[in-house]
Amino acid sequence: MRKATVEYHAPARYDDELLVCGGQRGSVAAAPPSRCPCTAPEDTSRPLVSVELVYVCVDRRGAPTAWPPEIRERMHRYEAVAPAEEPPRG
Repeated sequence: MRKATVEYHAPARYDDELLVCGGQRGSVAAAPPSRCPCTAPEDTSRPLVSVELVYVCVDRRGAPTAWPPEIRERMHRYEAVAPAEEPPRG
């Protein structure tokens, strides 16, 4: 984990049902950011909470490296819409 960001946009009550969705915002070779909006099921156009998680794949020396294709494929299986791929840097 490289970074975790949480933004609160609107309140919810303790007994409110929430819809939590997760997915990648794009696929940067070493750090694909994941987004996890939480909404009320009756209004998915307005997030109550936005979460962004950035994971980094590192090699044995601890240097950032591209995610192996089989791991990226596993991540993409859970996407409703495939994220845009960015070319590897370097």
